[in-house]
This record gives sequence, structure tokens and C-alpha cells, in this order.
Amino acid sequence: MAGVACFIRFDSGVLPEEGAQIALPEDEAHHIARVLRLRTGDAMEVFDGEGHVWSSRLEEVGKRVVSVSLGPCTRYSRRGPLRVLAQAVPKGKAFEGLIRHVTEIGVDVIVPLITEHSEVRFDGARELKKRERWESIAVEACKQSKNPFLPKIHAPIAFKDGLAQLKDEKTLRLVGSLESGASWVDGVLDEQLNDQDSVCWLIGPEGDFSRGEYALAREQSFVPVKLAQHVLRVETAALYAWSVTDAAINRRF
Repeated sequence: MAGVACFIRFDSGVLPEEGAQIALPEDEAHHIARVLRLRTGDAMEVFDGEGHVWSSRLEEVGKRVVSVSLGPCTRYSRRGPLRVLAQAVPKGKAFEGLIRHVTEIGVDVIVPLITEHSEVRFDGARELKKRERWESIAVEACKQSKNPFLPKIHAPIAFKDGLAQLKDEKTLRLVGSLESGASWVDGVLDEQLNDQDSVCWLIGPEGDFSRGEYALAREQSFVPVKLAQHVLRVETAALYAWSVTDAAINRRF
């Protein structure tokens, strides 16, 4: 992607054809008309978060409606295995920054985990509001980084239940570990990253995983991995883990 972009989700599953005129969602329309102050005829791009990007032009910029005329569609393909981050939700706004950074790197799936040492809890209304906020941040990160793939952000889930959803046999499972005996990340990636369908990183909360959670992760074939000589903040650990993993994937695919 290049230049100004806006996000539209086509829920029908049917992609619009070149020449179609599409009204922008309210938030995107406000940004185009009131913040960027673009005008009728200005060039921009529309993306759906699934790898489709349309070169487009603004058809109408009004007080109530902003619409675009879709041009040719470029279809991008993901390179290498699916990238999954199973992340214990940290307190405060750290998770928002984490989502932004891993979206820029190219993580495809984010699974927020509630662990024994997590300080964050969710009820129905708060969870919905948080998920809307998280997706909004991911959309903005896609625009900024020119990433045509919007990550799928799951609902927060208990640690044990989350691991049960990550049982794909062709997944390289890695857990950032502070335990003695964990292997260094570069060696693990060199030895074990090959033709897997996906790579999943499991990153713990501020107080680390409990002994029971580490044991459960090992039972689910997660490899304990040491990321650094010192203890990293939650968001630093996730960003570093995916930076070195993405570099390793790009060298091989």
C-alpha cells in the first residue's frame, strides 16, 4: 500500500468489482473529510485487511457521505507460516502499544490470555469496548506500516482454554521463558523453523507464568526459549520475539 488508505470490511465475503462506488464507514469518512481534508477526485487506497488493496479516487466528499470509486485491485499473498501471538494481557495501555507494534511486524493472529498472575479482568461490556479499541489500533498500524493484512484479535480467554485452541500439529510452539534450562532464541529458530504451517509465541504477564502454566505449556509441546540476558517488559518481549522470528522467516521464505 502507498499513500492515504482507508479500511472497509466487506462482510458479505463478495469482493466489489472495479468501478464500484462505496460509501466509507463513518469513522473513515470523518478522517478523510475533517482531518485530512481531502477533496473529490483525490487519489487514495481502500483495503479490506485480507490482502486486497484497491487504487481508488474520492467520488464524493459531503457533510453526510464520503464515497470512493474503486479502481484496480491488487491481491497480496502472505509469505511463510501463519504468525500467532498468544499474549497474557498486561495492565494499563501496554497491550495497545503491543498490538500496534506486532501488527507492523506482520503478526496474523493475536490471542489475549488471562493467566494466574494477570492483573487485568474483563466483563462483557468492558471486553467489547476493549476489542473495538484493539481493532482500531490494528487498523491504524496497518495503514502506517502499509500492511494489507489486519490481524485477527480473539476475545480474551483463560490460559488453559487458550492453549487448547493452539493444538495444530504443524505449528512451531515457542514460549518466552525465565526458567533455567531454556534455550536461546536464535538456536531454536535455526534448528526448528522449517516447513510449519504456523509459528506461535506464548508470552507471559508482568509476574511471569506460574509453574503450573509452564508445565501445561510443555505438555502442549511449547519449547521454552530465552529471549535476552535480562528480564524484559511484557511488550518488549513480544516485540523482540516477533522481530527475530520474522527475520528468520524472511530469510527462509
